[in-house]
Amino acid sequence: MRFAQEGARVVINYAGHPEGANQTLDTIQKGRRPEKKASSCQADVTNMDDIRKLIRRCAGRAWGGCDILVNNGRHGEERPTSGTVTEADYDKVLAVT
Repeated sequence: MRFAQEGARVVINYAGHPEGANQTLDTIQKGRRPEKKASSCQADVTNMDDIRKLIRRCAGRAWGGCDILVNNGRHGEERPTSGTVTEADYDKVLAVT
């Protein structure tokens, strides 16, 4: 949010459902000048094709490149409680690039 408040162009990524991204996008766009861009993009950050789509969206000609990337990806499942983490849980977390 702070980047957007300072005038940065912002792309919000979401993995599954767009509701949260759209709420954030609406908040960002309130009061912004029309030339300041903000949009959302669906991409699964554990899937290389989706990552490429996201990068094209962020760094494409219409956006003029990417100055800052905040990688705050995670899968939307609840975290396992201590002592119940399986090898599959561990692999899934590491797959988020």
